[in-house]
Amino acid sequence: MKKSVIEDVFSGVGSTFSAAGYISRHGMMWVYAYIFLLIVLAGIGGWSLSSLLGEIVGDWTESLFNISEEEQGGWLSYVASGVGTFSWLVSKIVGIILMCLVCGYVVLILLSPVFSCLAEKTIKIELGRDTPFAFFTLLWCILRGVAIALRNMVIQLFFTVVLLLIGLIPGVGIFTTIAIFIINAYFLGFAMTDYAMEALKMSIGDSSRYAWGHKGQMTGVGLLYAVVSGLPFVGVYMAIMISPLCVVAGSLQMTETVKSGDLIVSK
Repeated sequence: MKKSVIEDVFSGVGSTFSAAGYISRHGMMWVYAYIFLLIVLAGIGGWSLSSLLGEIVGDWTESLFNISEEEQGGWLSYVASGVGTFSWLVSKIVGIILMCLVCGYVVLILLSPVFSCLAEKTIKIELGRDTPFAFFTLLWCILRGVAIALRNMVIQLFFTVVLLLIGLIPGVGIFTTIAIFIINAYFLGFAMTDYAMEALKMSIGDSSRYAWGHKGQMTGVGLLYAVVSGLPFVGVYMAIMISPLCVVAGSLQMTETVKSGDLIVSK
């Protein structure tokens, strides 16, 4: 019997928490060697980009006052300096927020080869489906993962911008914030689960239809990732750490659906 959306959400969340023990039991801890390298690169790159954005906007804002040499040290120069500093701070915060929004998909793109291996190993353990290694098959898995991540990122950012604009209407901000969070969790969960869908030989169209028909499952898988990635400063790095859990959780959800007979896949 098909589960309700709420049951699917709780099932997805439960799989995410149980995935930690699953990864440890089945010898998948090697993935964290790649995770550590990505955290270092994300820290250096993310901070540098947000600082650069802040400097550019701060200098540009300060230059708008067009202060002459005679006016240096006057009240107008202090105002210009203050506005420039404020703009730098706001730009840096916006840069960090944007980094958090796209971080989930950057992680998915950079770790696509690793996540494909995790999904295939989980499918093999749970369903006994062994996929022989082939370079072009792995390349296709990576390209598909990148395509799904980019597709979902664009759609998610579109809805996020629309909801942010709607949120400017007094009294509806809290509802649009909740909606943005749910949409974020859904699309991240879909991207995390698609590695298992590809391992099960589902087309992109079939994967999209399955994800929409199992919205609760996708949302549950992406929920913890969405919560963690939204945390200030440390969220980016914590999200990278738990991303393998979400991929394995999505794979476990797919194998459970196959075992229950609710999804028929080709051999």
